[in-house]
Amino acid sequence: MDALREARRDPSAFPIGKRVYVAVDETERRARECLAPILDRMYDVPGLTKRVAVCGPPEACAEQLRTVIGAGARELLLHPMYDHLDQLDALATVAALVRDG
Repeated sequence: MDALREARRDPSAFPIGKRVYVAVDETERRARECLAPILDRMYDVPGLTKRVAVCGPPEACAEQLRTVIGAGARELLLHPMYDHLDQLDALATVAALVRDG
């Protein structure tokens, strides 16, 4: 925010965005088991998925995304890492839950 003020830009008019690695599945455990080998290896940080990713059934993912929105993010880039078409279908459900919730 200080950088925005120094540039004489209104911080309230600056949208905050967040990339969110996401895995939607029947259980949080299964979602994390599918995502962790990809995400943790990509950054070479064991346990990263557990710390930063949104994982679980649609309702749980929606709740986690609401928390991100509640922290101030106005733009979300949802980033599935596997089974892309299936994940995109699931994310449509998640997005509707976030909107309606």
